[in-house]
Amino acid sequence: MSYTHYQAEDFAADEFFIRWVKTPDSETEAFWQEWIQTHPAQADTIREARELVGLLETNKDFPTAGQINRMRQHIHSRTGRAGKVISMPQKQADQIARPWYQSWQKLAAVFLAFLSCSALIWLGINRFTKVAYHTAYGQIQTIQLPDGSMVTLNANSVLRYSRTWDGTRDREVWLEGEAFFDVKHLKTHNRFLVHTQDNLTVEVLGTTFNVFERKSGTRVVLQTGKVKLNIQQGQKQEQVLMQPGEQVELVEKTGRYAKKKVNTQQALAWKAHKLVFDNTSMAEIVAVLEENYGLHVTIASPELLQKKLVGSAPTHDVDVFLSALAKSFNLKINRNGKEVSIAGP
Repeated sequence: MSYTHYQAEDFAADEFFIRWVKTPDSETEAFWQEWIQTHPAQADTIREARELVGLLETNKDFPTAGQINRMRQHIHSRTGRAGKVISMPQKQADQIARPWYQSWQKLAAVFLAFLSCSALIWLGINRFTKVAYHTAYGQIQTIQLPDGSMVTLNANSVLRYSRTWDGTRDREVWLEGEAFFDVKHLKTHNRFLVHTQDNLTVEVLGTTFNVFERKSGTRVVLQTGKVKLNIQQGQKQEQVLMQPGEQVELVEKTGRYAKKKVNTQQALAWKAHKLVFDNTSMAEIVAVLEENYGLHVTIASPELLQKKLVGSAPTHDVDVFLSALAKSFNLKINRNGKEVSIAGP
């Protein structure tokens, strides 16, 4: 999952981030500490987001004059309203912040109402209605959706969906990374839609399929049933029907797609913590190491990237994975923290 372009308000609306701020555990602590170390330029943004999460909580602390003015300025800047931004005078803000001017109950009510209104304006109503699941590097998680559909979320991925599904609308989820979907067919025939960041929407009534969307590319593999892909190409939208055993891959440079028959067991082996190589290039394996485990891989020679591998390797532990690669394919692999170097025999 990439949070590179997130602003403070985006982090403050993210449930995985909020969970880390409010009730940190080993999973959230490991993920966010590693993310901060990898993105030191975002340190100030993270601090601002943590402060915002605290401000938006219901608590007994009164805002300072500076906090009141900052909140007002944020609201005006985020809503983009024309006209002069009015900053509350320092004296007036000080008076609001002092509990002895009014009873505690009145001040608390005013402050909570102010926070509620500003939050709705700033973050948007929809941001509060999203449920988000995040997986850390090397982690696989199974999720049951409100309609009974099941999702297996691969490592370093994010799945979002509306907090309430009332059965009268399309079932929509948003994916960053990779996930396997086992969609439950409903008597109401509500569509199930998977949106990616690459202007691709997978539309289905009930089936099993895999969606992969990362820097290295975007592809859909259909295991059972039928799906329809809606591919946005500029102002035009192209629809592609898929049959079981087919893969559709988007070609980023051209905006076109390529369809072919694939071995679905091989494509879905990651669910069982295993990767199956069938003339798989070293370049593809490097992409897995970087995208699923957060490693930085250095290859000794460009020719090695074209090397084709046949076999399999377990993925539940990155060190076991690397050891299996080295032994099976006669490679020299060294790991130092997040840095990995791969050389030929």
